[in-house]
Amino acid sequence: MVNKKFRFVGLLACLLAAVFLSACASGGADDKYYFAEKEQVTMSQAYTGGEVSFPQSLWSEPSVTESGLESILGENALLETSDSRIRPILYKGVSYGGKQTEVFAYVGFPEGASEDNPVPGVVLVHGGEGTAFWDWVQMWLDKGYAAIAMDTEGRFPTVGSEMATGYRALLPEDIRGPQNSGYYADASSEPSEQWMYHAVASVIAANSYLRSCPQVDADSIGMVGVSWGGVICSIANIYDDRFAFAAPIYGTLNMAGTSCNFGNIYAASERAASLWDNGTPLSQCSTPTFYVNGGDDYHFNVQGTFRSAADTANSRVLVRRTLQHSQYSAACVEEVFLFADHVVRRSQPFINIAAQPTAEEPVLKLDVPQGVTVEEAELLYCEQENAASWKTVTLEAGEEIALQIPQTAKFFFVNITDSNGFSFSTALREA
Repeated sequence: MVNKKFRFVGLLACLLAAVFLSACASGGADDKYYFAEKEQVTMSQAYTGGEVSFPQSLWSEPSVTESGLESILGENALLETSDSRIRPILYKGVSYGGKQTEVFAYVGFPEGASEDNPVPGVVLVHGGEGTAFWDWVQMWLDKGYAAIAMDTEGRFPTVGSEMATGYRALLPEDIRGPQNSGYYADASSEPSEQWMYHAVASVIAANSYLRSCPQVDADSIGMVGVSWGGVICSIANIYDDRFAFAAPIYGTLNMAGTSCNFGNIYAASERAASLWDNGTPLSQCSTPTFYVNGGDDYHFNVQGTFRSAADTANSRVLVRRTLQHSQYSAACVEEVFLFADHVVRRSQPFINIAAQPTAEEPVLKLDVPQGVTVEEAELLYCEQENAASWKTVTLEAGEEIALQIPQTAKFFFVNITDSNGFSFSTALREA
């Protein structure tokens, strides 16, 4: 006769096994609403098809200086902030003009982060005329991420600097790299002597630094870039595939030939366009990437944004009709935080696009995960050849949405907002 106690334990084990298998099956069904996890990453330069070559040392932990910064930078340097979680550092960059450069950065870790409780991380890349922003680091710390924000222009923040001001000064000449001319004035130089090369190198080195910190999950480090920083972020995405996610805001690649400020910049420098605007290598990048822009952005035309998203193997895109072009506005885009959590924490599933609408088949079909609903749907269209000045039409939200595209439209796409507050755009189409 079987002992009742053993019979109960056996039944309980079977029950637990059934629950486990059910959960696994359910998780497998949900996998299609998340990006596939990277199978492997390259611990060296990922894309080697062009003339840009970075030293292997960037993929190793950089040497860091944490003490004596006031004697190096002077008393006007902003070395203490109101957030005790954040500290300033100098870390090793790449050589410039025969000298070793240093990069200024703010680094922070959220409370509770430890080797036993590692947290995800993020590399924050500022825009033009900006610098390392401690308050941007603070925003990510409050979301539970370790963060590093570096200056990409051979400078450091001075007293009173924050995202709203951007006060800054040049690093000492013997350790600073090149500054951003704004128009690729150094494009005729060797790539390793150009500002963009050094800016991208500083991002790769920052990734290596965070990966070396025991309180950071090395496989869950992403990056966010704003304006020029979005361009830098996009290029770094090509050469360093260790990032878990990327979010270029405003700036990206594929701007040559579009009607915008950066289109004009690349029209004036074919070499700069060839070196730093080619989005084709993005097809080899498996990093989940979220492209964000405003419909009427003066600096970056949405055609380049959508092309970059199409080039990237794993991407989402959000083009709002209006999005003020500023460091702070970009830092506050809530969908970027949701995207990061979606990738590294698998927090909320995303709606998939089952069928993109076209002019010939103006129907959007969505694949909606259980527990998520389509809350808002909006048609955006423009009547200009330069893909600007967008108009909107509110659509009836649902899993299948029929569009009525105005006869005057030249381009169109649809924005969807789900019940978790995440908004995304369909592909840009010609009407």
